[in-house]
Amino acid sequence: VAPLTLNGTLNIGAGSTFNAADLDLTLKGDLLANGHFNPGINTTYFSGLVDQQITGDIAFYNLSKMDGSNSLVIDDLANVEVSNELLVERGNVSTGSKDLMVQGNAHIALDASIDGLELNGASLQLLSGGGALGRLVINNNKNVMVPSQPDAITVNGELVLDQGIFDIGSSLL
Repeated sequence: VAPLTLNGTLNIGAGSTFNAADLDLTLKGDLLANGHFNPGINTTYFSGLVDQQITGDIAFYNLSKMDGSNSLVIDDLANVEVSNELLVERGNVSTGSKDLMVQGNAHIALDASIDGLELNGASLQLLSGGGALGRLVINNNKNVMVPSQPDAITVNGELVLDQGIFDIGSSLL
């Protein structure tokens, strides 16, 4: 059994379930979820060379936005959560009027950005990389920390502290 690379769109119809069975999934097209997406403990990679879209309510285990300067666009009606790790290597994650909810660590690389990010885990979370955030919400009573790193994280818009401590240590923000 091997991981799946899908060069087109994954369309999960109403009443249907896509079960990743803990295997990694690489999408080069869109993810349209009217049904249920069961990631198990996989990593879902978005690596298209043009803008990609997510629709529907989806909970990822690990989510990775890879190649190109393109955008991963989350539909305004979608509720998207990451229960473990978020990695944004390149391009932008466009969240519209919502925030991408992450319960684990988040890494936004120097050549990457995300419009809205809420860190809402149940244990200490790390926010790393040198990328840009439009809006950052800290909603974790176990705290969020920026580890020592060479590049500053940039918040271009709003920084909201709902719960916990946001510890930037010796890092630049």
